[in-house]
Amino acid sequence: MNDRLHQIARMIPKNVESILDIGCKDKFFKRFGKKYTGIDLKGAEINQDLNKNQKLKLKDGSYDLIIFSQILEHIADPRQLISEAKRVSKKCIIVGLPTELTLDNRFRFFFGKISGEAWGGFNIYGHKHFFTVDTIEKFILEIF
Repeated sequence: MNDRLHQIARMIPKNVESILDIGCKDKFFKRFGKKYTGIDLKGAEINQDLNKNQKLKLKDGSYDLIIFSQILEHIADPRQLISEAKRVSKKCIIVGLPTELTLDNRFRFFFGKISGEAWGGFNIYGHKHFFTVDTIEKFILEIF
């Protein structure tokens, strides 16, 4: 997981002053902006269950950067949440998603350790959605 966070950190533009970290968990990205707000279930600046309420009580264009790291796959309606991020973002949005089709997961599926139903619903990871490079690109382009 830390490698994924470092990969996202390398993508943060130098001129970013404010960051909204959606699904912040350990607030890894806090050190990259002068103004930082994290949103998560608990322990964040804004505690909000994004599966129940995806309306962000923030002003339009109030953050330079919005970061989604390993969160969209857990959200019932990621389209609504991305639309809200688009509204709140001044400059850019970074989306980090898991790589589910790893070699070890393919072997698990092949040897019956992951059933087709679990694979399709990703309930073994608590995921509600599965994104490939093609599906996330299509998904993002529909919103932007």
